[in-house]
Amino acid sequence: TCVRLQTQTTPEEILSNPWHDRGFCDPDQYQAALHRCQNGYESCDLFIKAFEERASLERDYIAAIYNWSKIWQKEINESQEFGTNKKTWLAAIQAGAQAAYTHTDIVERIQNDVIDPMIAFKKQNYAKSIIHIRKIKEFEKEFENLQKPWLKLLSKINDAKESYHEKHRKLKKAEQAKKIIDSNIGATEEEKTETQTSVNVYTKESANLRSKYEQLINEMKDLRPHYENSMKRVLDRTHEFERERLNKFKQLFNAFYNAINIQNDPYIIEMSTAFQNAIAAHDIEADTQWWNKHYGRTGGTFLGAANLPLGAQTLYGTVRLGPDTSDVEDRPALLNRYAGYHYSDTYINIFSHTHVFGAGIVDYGNVGIFPIQVDNNDNLQHMIAKRHGYRSTFKHESERIEPGFYQVYLETHKVKVELTATEQVGIHRYSFDDVNRKHHVILIDSSYALPPDGCRQSHVNIDRNNNEISGSIFFKGFLSRAFGGVTTYFVITFTNWTDFGVWNQGRLMPRQTTTDGCS
Repeated sequence: TCVRLQTQTTPEEILSNPWHDRGFCDPDQYQAALHRCQNGYESCDLFIKAFEERASLERDYIAAIYNWSKIWQKEINESQEFGTNKKTWLAAIQAGAQAAYTHTDIVERIQNDVIDPMIAFKKQNYAKSIIHIRKIKEFEKEFENLQKPWLKLLSKINDAKESYHEKHRKLKKAEQAKKIIDSNIGATEEEKTETQTSVNVYTKESANLRSKYEQLINEMKDLRPHYENSMKRVLDRTHEFERERLNKFKQLFNAFYNAINIQNDPYIIEMSTAFQNAIAAHDIEADTQWWNKHYGRTGGTFLGAANLPLGAQTLYGTVRLGPDTSDVEDRPALLNRYAGYHYSDTYINIFSHTHVFGAGIVDYGNVGIFPIQVDNNDNLQHMIAKRHGYRSTFKHESERIEPGFYQVYLETHKVKVELTATEQVGIHRYSFDDVNRKHHVILIDSSYALPPDGCRQSHVNIDRNNNEISGSIFFKGFLSRAFGGVTTYFVITFTNWTDFGVWNQGRLMPRQTTTDGCS
């Protein structure tokens, strides 16, 4: 034998393996190497199937998480809960939902870094020609071509061996017959001569056949090193072929480890920080005081605040387009800001299109739009990650107010804003200062509403071909909730744009065209 497949300690000896514990150069023993290559092909299929199923589990989990988040945000928004407890509760749901971002990345890494490379490897290394795997068929032909003359020689040796043994048996019979004749006193000379002749013939023929047999054995001994070395060279190439597969498996096992490793996942870190901040902002006393102020013993009529919106509108127009302002602390719109604007404020949060007029309660404030300037997507992501993170300071000196017209300069972003309106249309014009090659961005918050937690559901869709954005918001304010809430639909048309994207729950998603939710 030239190669042993396994040692006696392997479990192969108890398995159904016709090649176990035989010499590789024996007839047809090379089938073991071909079988191993075929098993490698089948293992690639098994690998792909296993990790496709794993990716499918991730996708199902992501869908379940999104559905869970959507259902429970709606339930909590429509509940009687309020204040910081409601905000923290929603933050808990959003934190749980953010796991979907992590698992979206996991499934992308499994697909791109594990499954797709194995599919490409299998296609390249195990290419088929009609019904056969080309590489395995090449190995088989090489083994067959090497073993064909060897098998022919073995066949000759076997035939010579059989012929020699057959002739030798006849010689033994002739010698036995001669002994019997020689010991028989009554045997004739003719009989003795005949048996001696038979012995002589068989002896000569047996010697010739033995010589031929030995000659073939010697020929086999001479050819054997070359034959075994040639077989071993092809076998070594099957080893290399298999090593390449095993190396690919090892690479992809590492890739899978990296795919599911979330130790330093940025979404988990971001979620953890946001959730901890939400928990830290949970204020039991503030919630108690808020309820007591609105419904308890310290409640009042909110005298002293006229709640008049400032901005552009026509007489009896549906659109009341103007700024929604805040102070340094950016406290929610209560009392002084029920209509969105208060003169003492120094920040503009956003420009919204619907406002109540002197109602003494907070409501509406839908379809928020705000122009900003950013350095890059990371800068933009930082701004949208927190509530009104993009707001801007302003000065009353830059405000210009006329019937149906409003103008202001946003100092933080260096943008002049001009607003006007028809009965149902708000018109914006933005003039951006050229500041260090910053990117001009227009933010549209489809879920924006003045009442804290007013949004119940919103949707936005980007029509990239027509420079158009459409959407809706279903909200409940202190007045509109008495009628079951209100849905505001909108369509926004731009003169031009160069890029687009959406954001949801503080996460920027460039080039996506649609999203839902309240964030």
